[in-house]
Amino acid sequence: MVKELTDSNYADFIVATDNVVLIDFYSPLCGPCQELMPHMEAMAAHYADKPVTIARVDVTRNQKLAQKYMVSSVPLVCLVDREKKIVFAEMGVKDRSAYVSQIEKLITPKKSFFARVFG
Repeated sequence: MVKELTDSNYADFIVATDNVVLIDFYSPLCGPCQELMPHMEAMAAHYADKPVTIARVDVTRNQKLAQKYMVSSVPLVCLVDREKKIVFAEMGVKDRSAYVSQIEKLITPKKSFFARVFG
C-alpha cells in the first residue's frame, strides 16, 4: 500500500521509520503523475515485507513538503535513505526498473572486500 504523506504527518513518519522511503511528489491533475501511480502501487506490493516504504505527496495540498523538497515540477520521485538523506531524485516518469535499481542499492547488504574476492 502506498503511504500518503502530508504536511502534518511527514515529520513524525520520517523520524519514526527505519525504512528506505521512495516519495512520489504528484498533482492529481498531472497526466504523467497518474501514469506513474500503478508503478508505485506495484513497488509497494513488491516491497511490503522489506524495509522500504513507498509514499506519495499531493503537492497541491502539501505546500510545505513541496517547498522542503524544492519541487518545481511533477512528478518528482525522491529516495530517502535510512539516515534521512535524499540519495536519488528524478523528475518525470522513469521505467519502474530505474526506481527498483536505486532501492536495491540501499537495501542489499554490501559484501566485504574479502567476500567479494574470495566468494
